[in-house]
Amino acid sequence: MALPNALVWGLSNKESELALLPFRRGFVRRNKRGNKMKSISPLRLFVAICALMIGAHTQSFAATTTLTASNSSNNQDQINTALKKGGTVYLKSGTYTINGTINLVSNTILTGDRGAKIMLVKNANWATHKPMILGSSVSNVRISGFEIDGNRDNNTTSNGVATKCGKYYYDIIQLTGSSNIEIDHMYLHHNWNDIVLSKTTSNLNFHDNVVRQPGHDIVSIYNAGTTYVTNNCMRLYCNSAARAAGGAGPMYVASNYIARDVGAGGYGAIEVQQSSTSVYNCSNTIGDVATKYALLDGGTLHTGGCPSVPAMTTATKNCDVSALGAGAGSSSSSSSAGSSSSSSSSGSSSSGTSSNTSGTSSSSSSSSSSSGSSSSSSTPAASVTTDTSSVHYVTAGTSTSQQNTINA
Repeated sequence: MALPNALVWGLSNKESELALLPFRRGFVRRNKRGNKMKSISPLRLFVAICALMIGAHTQSFAATTTLTASNSSNNQDQINTALKKGGTVYLKSGTYTINGTINLVSNTILTGDRGAKIMLVKNANWATHKPMILGSSVSNVRISGFEIDGNRDNNTTSNGVATKCGKYYYDIIQLTGSSNIEIDHMYLHHNWNDIVLSKTTSNLNFHDNVVRQPGHDIVSIYNAGTTYVTNNCMRLYCNSAARAAGGAGPMYVASNYIARDVGAGGYGAIEVQQSSTSVYNCSNTIGDVATKYALLDGGTLHTGGCPSVPAMTTATKNCDVSALGAGAGSSSSSSSAGSSSSSSSSGSSSSGTSSNTSGTSSSSSSSSSSSGSSSSSSTPAASVTTDTSSVHYVTAGTSTSQQNTINA
């Protein structure tokens, strides 16, 4: 006997009840030989189908949680609550002031309108190295398409101690023991320490971002795995654009524009520490910096050997935030954890003086994305060479203010 339409299509409660009356005690199915088979309760089947339909319907709405900034200083609470639900958390335009850390959750996307901004509360006086955003043992996470403001001018102490470049204060994003992390189409600026500090984290993809006035390094990795830093506008304030230490890598730094910010200091474009650390330099345009490359304690920088990446655009060099695009919020973008449109573009002035291209573009394999992060082979191309031009060598124990700065 075939199931009535009520069981398949789900009529109203009253219609379903009437339709099921003749079958409440179940019905008997027979096989081809005419033998009786196990009795099935259509009512139970109907309830199960409805539960599945309701669950799928609810899940489709839970896939994206849209938030509106509140006037309070604890917007991290609503963001953390939304991230725990999974899926995508979308920030509508507005300033999301936080007085606590945002904790990332695996298999999520944190994105928003271009006018959405997460900003640290004034006079936070946080503990040493407390991050604005923390990813601890998470995977398949994407942060894309909005702004994060460290509010440096309004935060001058940490536990009552005066802050200074690269010392004591918070990172914007800190990753520990994580994997498959993508950070793209972001405007990140004005903090007191690293923009992204990655420890024991693999497959980090930092691309198509604009960084201004960073408090220390822009992307710093320590004892971390494969890392991609590509197509970013990176303006220095205190230390280096890309830094690798503690046996980290491979780290691929390609097609970026790197120069000091307006009226700022800054040190090296690329900094490599320790001989076991591998960094590959490809087609970066380097403007006004104290030194292009800083090699400490036997660190080696290679030219070439990077996976294929798009050439740096004029837009990227101009550091125009308005041209970053919508990131994961764009309907045209695509990525495993969400979507990513890799357009960049620009317009604001860049004050770096002489800009020269360093490194040569060499393609090993094109990168593919599985949670938003590049997953191309970490084996460099055979044409890798050791770069010795414009290198500043620093030995351990050198007692200079510059050494103290870069070892912060």
